[in-house]
Amino acid sequence: MTITASAQAKKTVSVSLSLPANLAHTIEQLAENDGKTLDKFIVDALWQLRAERARNDLAKIHEGWHLRMMRLGLFSEADLWRYLES
Repeated sequence: MTITASAQAKKTVSVSLSLPANLAHTIEQLAENDGKTLDKFIVDALWQLRAERARNDLAKIHEGWHLRMMRLGLFSEADLWRYLES
């Protein structure tokens, strides 16, 4: 992958990447079906991937805290306040 940008901060950068022909064709078809340019389709897909990863990270954090609270016997907000005040 090649990323180029000027010395000044830019809101976008030009990226060149090589894809297998069948993947490139599939992406072009998907973009066309969505009525998007190839650039717009790829940018949207990357933002969706980033959001999905953030949701998964938050879910893992939530699950960890949920299990910790269960082990401590904290099943309600009132239980939590009693624990914090003790």
